[in-house]
Amino acid sequence: CVINDASYGAIVYRKEGTKMYYLLLLYSRNGKEWRDYPKGHAEAGETPLDAMTAEVREETGITEIEVIDEFQEKEHFFYREGKELVSKTVTFFLVKTSQQDIRLSHEHKDSTWLPYDDALEKVTFKTAKAVLQKAHTFLMSGKAEQQKKLM
Repeated sequence: CVINDASYGAIVYRKEGTKMYYLLLLYSRNGKEWRDYPKGHAEAGETPLDAMTAEVREETGITEIEVIDEFQEKEHFFYREGKELVSKTVTFFLVKTSQQDIRLSHEHKDSTWLPYDDALEKVTFKTAKAVLQKAHTFLMSGKAEQQKKLM
């Protein structure tokens, strides 16, 4: 039996001058640790965007975000929960913030802001690395800035 599961998360970044920093959280569960992005399930009645915003706020304390509308990426993977096989899809949004200070939830052990190359090296899972690569490529293309000028 396969259980389908969906979550919503964010690649959170901030700019300092021309440099971009990406936020990674340190998760710890069942004796294992991994670095990943803020994410979680939608509550009843929440849209994907509402769910992502709530997860970023709950897990990091970041309340000031700007969603980059043109970017959305899905990550799909399988894992075991006891004897059950779970098919998980996480939809990621790209969000910019000017907030640097993080207030971690009880779900995480640590957080860090890293430049792209370091973040790519530290993020644990291959699927999460792919999402970061796509987000960074999108930001470096200038498309996010072009969209702001059109508004």
